[in-house]
Amino acid sequence: MASQATAGFQLKRLRGLLEKKGSDGTWRTQYFTAHKSKLYYVDPGADPASAPPRAAMDLLEGLQKIERRGEKLVLWVDAKRRHQLRAVANPRKQDGPQPSLDDWELSLRERRLVAK
Repeated sequence: MASQATAGFQLKRLRGLLEKKGSDGTWRTQYFTAHKSKLYYVDPGADPASAPPRAAMDLLEGLQKIERRGEKLVLWVDAKRRHQLRAVANPRKQDGPQPSLDDWELSLRERRLVAK
């Protein structure tokens, strides 16, 4: 069986809504896209297909580790800086089915391994 980390292996793009905890302690809904070794997010009111990302994170170089804490996913930039994400409690019907937090965790971990 071939290794998943071969040059031809491509991970499926993952898109959906997550809540991100801001520096002021409030949780804000953001539209996230995981593509190749990057995690992008835009504001939920923007069209994710045409709006430029609000921010992007390189999962290989800009991330020290990924940690699961109950219903939160913690992306550690370094020993003090982190991004906390959680599933949206009540997504709108028009947003369609959303990936679970488990799906996000698995996808981000796989992307880091493939990028190495």
